[in-house]
Amino acid sequence: MKHSFFFIHMLLLLSLVALASCKKEESPDYPELIGFWNGTTSQGNPVRFKIENEKGILYITQYELLVNFGSGSQTYEHTNNRGIVALSGLHFDLPLGTGSVGPAYIDGNFDYGATTITLSGTFAVYYPSSSVDMVTGNYTAYRY
Repeated sequence: MKHSFFFIHMLLLLSLVALASCKKEESPDYPELIGFWNGTTSQGNPVRFKIENEKGILYITQYELLVNFGSGSQTYEHTNNRGIVALSGLHFDLPLGTGSVGPAYIDGNFDYGATTITLSGTFAVYYPSSSVDMVTGNYTAYRY
């Protein structure tokens, strides 16, 4: 009887330790930003982002930006489930490299309107195979 009581007590204790070690996903400051965002650039092209929560920090984990150049177009895209860049409050800066004119990037700001949240930002990218000629523009996107 004493042995059974000890065994049950140890089993209960181990169960409590196992439950206590299981952490819930930490909630970020702006959980309503999590998800897919689609929009249009000033060139009329699509732009897409995916935002995910990792231990209470929001990250851009996927982006896709189609840019027109004089002789064609190019898609800038990347996916990393661990996060490409973390949001800083309601803002992000996504570096895309650099050249002689300055850094290439996509940035964004989330704005809480009366009825919807809007993501708007700017981009600057180099022409393919160039470190001198850049294309710049802006975009607006919404969560879906």
